[in-house]
Amino acid sequence: MARKKAKPYPKGRRLEYKVRDFFERLGFYVVRSAGSKGDFDLIAIRDGTCIGIQVKSGNKLPPESLRILSRQLGIKTMFITVVKGTMAHMYTFNPDGKESIMELRLR
Repeated sequence: MARKKAKPYPKGRRLEYKVRDFFERLGFYVVRSAGSKGDFDLIAIRDGTCIGIQVKSGNKLPPESLRILSRQLGIKTMFITVVKGTMAHMYTFNPDGKESIMELRLR
């Protein structure tokens, strides 16, 4: 029997919850911007550090706007793509121009 494809909004929301839970386990206070269609899906805050996070499914590359926003707003921004189940790629952009990519496993 063929597996049903998830509709885009519920699938995106589910991925955002996985990422939110991941950051909450690290001690961040996380706000989800439900259905905003803005630059960030989540805002994570801990110890005076603010991170703007965009979450997508599939193997996508981050938009240039996240690099620009990091510099303009003076905050760290992240682009997290969930590529398979709980496996994700996390692209991090710092206001000073430094960037990093790492794999992470979400629960």
